[in-house]
Amino acid sequence: MSYIGTDGVRRSYNTSENQQICRKLVEREVVHCVSVLVSELVGKDDRWLDELSDVIDIPDWEAACENNDINVYYSDACEAYMFEMVDGSESECYNTYYEACKAAVEHFNLDHDYKEALEHWAVSKWFGEQLQKHGEMVIFDFLDFNAIWGRTTSGQAILLDNVVSEIAEEMEILEGMRNSW
Repeated sequence: MSYIGTDGVRRSYNTSENQQICRKLVEREVVHCVSVLVSELVGKDDRWLDELSDVIDIPDWEAACENNDINVYYSDACEAYMFEMVDGSESECYNTYYEACKAAVEHFNLDHDYKEALEHWAVSKWFGEQLQKHGEMVIFDFLDFNAIWGRTTSGQAILLDNVVSEIAEEMEILEGMRNSW
C-alpha cells in the first residue's frame, strides 16, 4: 500500500522510516497481549463467551465484496468510499472502506464468511476506536481494560499490520506528511 505525502511524492507504507513511526504508535497504544486470558475465560463459562463474542469473530464484509466482484473504491468527489450499483450508478458515501463493504453486502444481500481473531491485545481506548472504525474487532471497558482488540493476523509484528499504517496515515504522521513523527 502507498500514500501521497504533502510534498506530492508517493511513498510506501513499508519504508524503514514509516515502520519506525508505526512502531512508536504501537508502543504508545498497544498495552499487552491478553490472548491467554481471553482463551481461558471463553473456555470456562458461557457468560464470558457472550461478553467476548465481539472479539472472537466478525463478518468478513471485504472478502464478500471481493469474492462477488463488487467494486468498492475511494471517490475523490466525496472524499469517501462508495460502491458501484448494478446499473453503474454510485452508492452513497461511506467514511471507511469497511463501512462501504458492509453496506454493499447488505444492499446486494451477499453471503459472507467470518474472520476469526487469532490474537487478543489490550489497547488504549483511542486506538480501539480507530481500529473499530476500520472494521477491526474491539470491545470496550472489559474487566479493567480500556479496550480489547481481536487481531485477525498473527506471525508478524503489529507495526506491519495494514490497519496500523492506515491509522498512521489518517493521523498524517507518516514520512512526508504534515504531522510526521
